[in-house]
Amino acid sequence: RAVLPAIVNAYYEDVPKDKIIIDKSRGWNNAHFLGDYSEYVDELPSIVFLYRPVEEIFKSFANLLDESHREDFYAKSLEPQSTIQVCVNQLLQALRFDSDCYRFVTYANFVENFTKEFADICTFFAIPDFSVDPERLSNFQKEPETTQGFKNLHRVRDGVSRQNIDIELPEHVLSFCHAANEQIELALNEVKR
Repeated sequence: RAVLPAIVNAYYEDVPKDKIIIDKSRGWNNAHFLGDYSEYVDELPSIVFLYRPVEEIFKSFANLLDESHREDFYAKSLEPQSTIQVCVNQLLQALRFDSDCYRFVTYANFVENFTKEFADICTFFAIPDFSVDPERLSNFQKEPETTQGFKNLHRVRDGVSRQNIDIELPEHVLSFCHAANEQIELALNEVKR
């Protein structure tokens, strides 16, 4: 029971105890991991789960590719262990994981109601609300260009704004997106009860 907390404590040992750690690891949102982890620790981490409609995810990735590579991307993304499928499955698992450690926020709400959403996130983390200018936000911890094999995948634009990506997705991809969105919506409705 002491080993897992010791690993996490050792990883963050250089961080003063009064500081807030924002760890953007994609592994924390995995409900299976948290289920196992919760057996060994007294308190789960607080996790903000940003999500958006699945077709926006496809368009965002497709926008990083030359048009000639998009059909191959769509085919690979519909395979069970693709990045997009894993993200959708992790969101569904998190929605079904009975825990107050998650706060679910749509990208649309985060962008359109930034001040309110940011204040709600501060409340969720039990930290004092503080003023943030969304136009002055920037990414201080850049990731390598080659992560996931997409050039500019982790290029974060300064500020908070919504991209308008004008890409028409193939019908079979849209069909997958609609089915995934429907599952997500059903799971969200269960959480809200």
